[in-house]
Amino acid sequence: MKIKLIQSGLILFLFTLILLMSSCQNEEKGIKSVFLEKELQDSSERVVLSELILSDSLQLMDLYGITSASTLKLDENHIYVNNPFEKHVYIIKKDSYDYVGKIAPGEGRGPGEVTGLGYFDVTNDYIILAAESQYKVQLWDKEGNLVNEFITDQIRPHRVTGWPDGKITILSTFPTDADRVFHTVDKGGEILQQFGNFDMDNFNPLMYSGSTVQDDNYFYYAGFSEHVLIKWDRDGNHLFSKATIDNFPGELNYITFLNGEERVFQYSETGVFSAVGTAINNEYWILIHAGERGSDTSTRLLDIYFKQDGSYAGSVLLPYRAGFGTIAVDESYIYTLHNIDDETHIGIYKNNLNELVEESGIAQID
Repeated sequence: MKIKLIQSGLILFLFTLILLMSSCQNEEKGIKSVFLEKELQDSSERVVLSELILSDSLQLMDLYGITSASTLKLDENHIYVNNPFEKHVYIIKKDSYDYVGKIAPGEGRGPGEVTGLGYFDVTNDYIILAAESQYKVQLWDKEGNLVNEFITDQIRPHRVTGWPDGKITILSTFPTDADRVFHTVDKGGEILQQFGNFDMDNFNPLMYSGSTVQDDNYFYYAGFSEHVLIKWDRDGNHLFSKATIDNFPGELNYITFLNGEERVFQYSETGVFSAVGTAINNEYWILIHAGERGSDTSTRLLDIYFKQDGSYAGSVLLPYRAGFGTIAVDESYIYTLHNIDDETHIGIYKNNLNELVEESGIAQID
């Protein structure tokens, strides 16, 4: 009897060990995803604190000859706006709004060339360009000289986020051998770390599209179709996943169908979407809220969260739709791209978010 008990205990131990190993392997494969498991907000009610007042509006075509724009970035002295048709990034002085110059890669597939210009980011030293379809990243200095470029192999650069020390974190919506969403590389393209698991059992590349930003110590992701805010430290350690104030079920934002032997993924026409742009300013994490397609408030709401824990602080309304889904913030102003009479403008608003949140009485939960 004693022998049978020992054998039974051994079998139970081995079975438990196998389960643990399987669980670890599943987590490594990305079956458990921080994109799906999230903590809810204490409240589900959006509070509109005020409407922002437009301080200035720069008409891009008349002032700079920019025929289209989709991304807007800042550094201490300049505003950066891309022109996807030209595949250039224009540089504008903050204080005078004067044109300074532009980053102008050649068109093509050779060294220094791109076939399309997607997202870009700006650091103290570099303008980082992502040519997503070419799996290419370029680094340019602010005098318009190409410093380096590299091919990212399996990593498709959907978003690029530059760090002050020259490292770059790339968001790729398609799995690599590592089955990770984020890949931090050095300025030569060498992979330093990878984090953020894919959900490989229910894989859909659309669910990982979103906006990314860093604030020297932390990395932030705000989902587009998944209503989630996720924060990591610089080493890729997950700190929290928190639902946005809407927390609309992400699965209702997708349509999946078979085309022959291939699965095709599309966004739903009747979905409710979250962040189309994001920025960090002081203690706040700011999102341009996409909302329902065609609604009066679509891309007119800025949702404000506390960056420490992702808790909701309130919302402000823009007078014009930030339809291009981009936002940049400094101590004095909030910048967006919007249309007035079918002409693209940089909208410039006084940054009084701290005053509005304090007046609302909404306090951060420690």
